[in-house]
Amino acid sequence: LYKAVTLHGVTLDPDSHVEPPRSFAIDRPVVFYGSSITQGGCAENPGLSFTAILGRRLNVDFINLGFSAGLVLGGALASHSFLWLFLGDGLTSLMFAVIIWRGVPETRPSRPTPADATRAPGWLTGMLVPFRDGPFAMFLLLSMLGIVVFMQFVTALPMDMAACGVPRWAIGLVLAMNGALVVFVQPLVAPALARRDRSFVIAAGIALIGLGFGLHALAHTAMGFAVGVVLWSLGEIAVLPTSNAVVADLARPEFRGRYQGAFGLAWGSAAFLAPLIGTAVFQHAGRTVLWTACLMLATLVACGHVMLRPHLHRLRLEREAARA
Repeated sequence: LYKAVTLHGVTLDPDSHVEPPRSFAIDRPVVFYGSSITQGGCAENPGLSFTAILGRRLNVDFINLGFSAGLVLGGALASHSFLWLFLGDGLTSLMFAVIIWRGVPETRPSRPTPADATRAPGWLTGMLVPFRDGPFAMFLLLSMLGIVVFMQFVTALPMDMAACGVPRWAIGLVLAMNGALVVFVQPLVAPALARRDRSFVIAAGIALIGLGFGLHALAHTAMGFAVGVVLWSLGEIAVLPTSNAVVADLARPEFRGRYQGAFGLAWGSAAFLAPLIGTAVFQHAGRTVLWTACLMLATLVACGHVMLRPHLHRLRLEREAARA
């Protein structure tokens, strides 16, 4: 999950009766692994991740390994044959589609009545609302630039590791550290991060991401690259949940979905640009220039978030007053 995780307790009356849970349909748990979506990256809360929905729908216990196991398995398959890697990716994606189609209920709300529709703004006007919201638009731009740096782990980093002679299985293992750190560290630090100023948390996280990728310029072994992965993974833990919280704070209530969609568009744009930019720089300028540029860009983005802080604070107070 990319939101801050909070821990809650349950208080029961002294005369309450707690019954044991019902038996699962099968004795052994189902193991999930795949992408960040499997990990719960875009779910509103843990119970709304598709793994949790399937577990309730099918009445099965499950273990969610997120994308960590996928990276290890992908590295192992690539060591033997890229054909099996691509076939496995395609087949598991088709299986996922069938499971969602058959096992996950529809949650889309009903369409508004004609009277409601006449009060709603036009499609294009509603789409542009988040981008016309000055401080939020600047937050989107800074977020996109930071994600361009972060997404270098998808293409440019594996290419560099391979060029340095790191075996494919080790590449998968090093990248899997990112998923493991998110799963085990984020729940521990999220309550503390939630109490800090969000702009400062994001700035510090972006700085860590830049430092982690900058250290890759000095790495030539799997262990050396692992040090950088640890640093930018810790930065990710600070940036992603906090950024989603900022979007929720700044969104106008009637356009909450549009604001979330605009942030998703920033992610998608960065995911499109990052491999194009990273591989081009890697090919024509070399690895040192690439990772140094990542460090410099992340530093500028971190400074930008600090400078944007007072504007976001004023906008947040305006939104809170409007909701009251």
